[in-house]
Amino acid sequence: MEITLIESLKNIDLIEKSWVKLLNVTNTKTVYLEPDFYRRLFTTRAGNAKPYIVFFEEDNKPVGIIIGWTLSDKLQSKIGYAKFKTLKLRILNIEIGGFVVLEHEKYQKYLIGYLEKLLSEKKFDLIRANHFSSQNYLYKHFLINSSSNSVLTTKSVEWFAEIRDKETGLAKDYNSSVTRQTFRRKDRKLVNSFDKVEIKEYKNKNEVNEFIEKAEEISKKNYHYLLGIGIINNEFWKNSLTAMAEGNYLRAYILFADNIPLAYYQGVVFKDIFYDFVTSYNSDYSKLSPGSYLLRRVKEICVENKINIFHFGYGDAEHKKVYGNNYFDEASLNIYGSTFKAKISKCITRSSIGINNFLIKLLKKTGYLKKIKNLWRFFFTKKAAKMD
Repeated sequence: MEITLIESLKNIDLIEKSWVKLLNVTNTKTVYLEPDFYRRLFTTRAGNAKPYIVFFEEDNKPVGIIIGWTLSDKLQSKIGYAKFKTLKLRILNIEIGGFVVLEHEKYQKYLIGYLEKLLSEKKFDLIRANHFSSQNYLYKHFLINSSSNSVLTTKSVEWFAEIRDKETGLAKDYNSSVTRQTFRRKDRKLVNSFDKVEIKEYKNKNEVNEFIEKAEEISKKNYHYLLGIGIINNEFWKNSLTAMAEGNYLRAYILFADNIPLAYYQGVVFKDIFYDFVTSYNSDYSKLSPGSYLLRRVKEICVENKINIFHFGYGDAEHKKVYGNNYFDEASLNIYGSTFKAKISKCITRSSIGINNFLIKLLKKTGYLKKIKNLWRFFFTKKAAKMD
């Protein structure tokens, strides 16, 4: 087996053609694993981390790749809404889906063995694999085939929708006639509340600053802003969206009503897939559901542009169940090594997970979980309104 380790962005050229070939052979269509996307977005996604890409070949044939980056960092844990950090660890962070291997037991075991050797030789304290689909072999190995107690997992789902028929080019809609009628009624209500309603698309480099400025206006009208969620006018978002635009990935939309920005939707396009990245709306107009209105229009725009799949991202939010028609189980895995720091960090993280699970079960049983969430949302909504 020939192994090539890439630890700098400039050396990606050495394996790029074979990397793309492997993605095509394995029918892997994930934007995060595209060499160009990885390179362009590396700094904004991985910060000061160092690239770590391991490419496997046999008889000059690509058989597998592990795509990620390395860093030293403290993991963040939380109990309820209280956050705290663990010891500083040497971490190998595997990119979303960044464990690609031919469907052959020999190669699958070899790549798993490579990761396990990194831990046994204490080169890393922790290997993190975030948002790995149940279709990925790494997920199958550690969550189904392995009984190792060195792995801590956080399970969730990834929702998507097939929004366009590839044969006819027509939109697909899985909602019932009653639901579609409700959508049309809500759409009319919003449109009839203003003199002019329009949606502006942003995808070019010279449009990034305007989009960010308008998006921040919207973000500040939503309690998510106080939680650090959503687009704000800073260097991170400028650099990130500019890099997406330069690679022709960026697709961003703002809903204007009488020139007032009501909602935004930002994602990326790769091949025939639209990836939902971030969205928000002006809560002053929440009764008109501007976020939902914009989502429905973005789906229509995607169909017009021959996008077949709408990927809603990770998590089980209610709107994903409404608009999505399929999902995969997914999980984020922390695979710990045998160093002292790794053992202590695992113990802290496992304890916090256990306490959180207990509290959630208790609150669900007593009926207080939803009330606490609503109070929490109400508090931050009021606080955001006072900042305006």
